[in-house]
Amino acid sequence: MKKIIKLIKKQFFNCFNDLKKLNLTTILKNIKIKRNTYCWLKVENKIKTKEEKYLLQ
Repeated sequence: MKKIIKLIKKQFFNCFNDLKKLNLTTILKNIKIKRNTYCWLKVENKIKTKEEKYLLQ
């Protein structure tokens, strides 16, 4: 049991150290990329619905 707790603590500290390495610009760039992808997918969806409406007429 002690070994498991020790392993969990070690993993936690490793994860925490990895988070400290991330800087704000990297996080913001990642968010921006995801947001752009989401917006582009919404635009594609709107175009598809317009095409479907046109074809149904």
